[in-house]
Amino acid sequence: MQNSHHRPAQPPSLPEDSLGYALLAAAELVAEVGAGRTLTDALAALWDARPATPSGVRGAILDLAYSTLRDFGRQDFILGKLLAKPLQEPARSLLRVALYRLGSRPEAAHTTVDQAVSAAATVLGGNFKGVVNGVLRNALRQHDELAKAADADMVAEHRHPPWWIRRLKSQYPQHWRAILAAGNMHPPMALRINPLRATLSETLESFAEAGLAVRELPNGALLLERPVAVSRVPGFAEGCVSVQDAGAQYAADYLDLDDGLRVLDACSAGWQDRAHPRNRRCDPHRPRFRRGPRPPGYRKPGSPGPRRQGSHRGLP
Repeated sequence: MQNSHHRPAQPPSLPEDSLGYALLAAAELVAEVGAGRTLTDALAALWDARPATPSGVRGAILDLAYSTLRDFGRQDFILGKLLAKPLQEPARSLLRVALYRLGSRPEAAHTTVDQAVSAAATVLGGNFKGVVNGVLRNALRQHDELAKAADADMVAEHRHPPWWIRRLKSQYPQHWRAILAAGNMHPPMALRINPLRATLSETLESFAEAGLAVRELPNGALLLERPVAVSRVPGFAEGCVSVQDAGAQYAADYLDLDDGLRVLDACSAGWQDRAHPRNRRCDPHRPRFRRGPRPPGYRKPGSPGPRRQGSHRGLP
């Protein structure tokens, strides 16, 4: 893939509310990730270039991009069967996105092909419009044969890197298939209640008033029936609830903390895991968790100078 770290340009001739617009925008994101950029950075550049994108269109682009990346191993296997030679970006990633949608929405196959071809006409001078049309129609004609071949290929079937599949098979011989299948699912949206600001009954009542179905898990986590933007989550802006993986919310109880103990949070993702035990154990008026001493050579994120050794962004 070519290194294409650039700000995505808005397609000039695709209606913003069309499927082709969403397919191409998602393809640009997938191509950026393939070139080594994080999806977070690619999305930030996309929204910066298209700040007026309606929320519904953003949702469609996000769904296509995330789902295509989750399905990446299978699409590349199928493209390897259908393409005689490598295809230039973003045409190749447009095919990836279209193949994902053909698999997830087979009843809309004609619309998907038509809109993918329309999107291909707006990039690279329209030179790959015929290729996109031919590849997708061949994918439909050879669907059963391609699906059978993909199911016989380890990476295409499980959609994970081969080294990870082998490790799971070795360490979890009875459950590795279920673990991989779970990794390919749409992640659920779990929430954690901040007991210093809200009670369970108050939170459930606010969700019912907002028309959002939610259920409580055994560890106190709340699981939304369908993920929504955090702007729609009652109490999120006020700090009454936060987004945190349901499994991670078991940690506070497993730690069995008491006054005077220190907690080492080795996660690089943020403050949620560290705040959870504090919420569980703290008196609202007397914090009991303190930040420990900084390691030698530590620099505050964003400060000038080299990153300290072991920084997650500095790893290869």
